[in-house]
Formats: sequence, structure tokens, C-alpha cells
Amino acid sequence: AATPMGAIPTGGAPGDARPGVVHVHTPGASMRDKVLDEFYNTELDYTYDLGVVVEVYIKPLRKDPSMLGKNGAAKVDDIFSNWEQLLMVNTEIVKRMREPGGR
Repeated sequence: AATPMGAIPTGGAPGDARPGVVHVHTPGASMRDKVLDEFYNTELDYTYDLGVVVEVYIKPLRKDPSMLGKNGAAKVDDIFSNWEQLLMVNTEIVKRMREPGGR
């Protein structure tokens, strides 16, 4: 399944290896490169997980808020107030980090 902006795949189960994760295994890699790669991989993983929550929980609940009982739509908004925005922002961060000079 595709996520908003089509940048981060959401297939697989939480905890699976994420597509695009890069690990520095070069013996001569600088500490800076290792830290930047760890930051990138963490951001990629977080964005992937946000996408899973949006696709698996938020979209179905917005489509049928009655699954949460009375006032279901309000409950969805209260519980997931800004998850879609977080996904969009973090998708853009990962996209920019992928660009040349982004890390």
C-alpha cells in the first residue's frame, strides 16, 4: 500500500526490516557518518511506523468511526489528532535527507 506523497512504503508488519535502510559497515567511516546514518535510519523507521498507523488504524476508523462506539468520529480526532500531519512532515524530512548533501 502507498502512503501519502508515495515516499515511504507501508507494506510489511511493524518491526520488519524497512526498505531503504542503510547501515554503515565501512571500517573507515567517520563517527559523523555513523551518527548521520543512524539518525536517517531512525527517521525512516519512525516514518514507516507512522504510515502503518495511518493505513491500518486511522483510515479505517475515519471511514467507519462507529467502530469506536458513540461519538466515534470525535474519539478518532482526539486520539489521532495530528498523525497525518506528522506523517507528511516526516516523509518530507526523509525525502530531503535522501537528496544529495541531505545527510
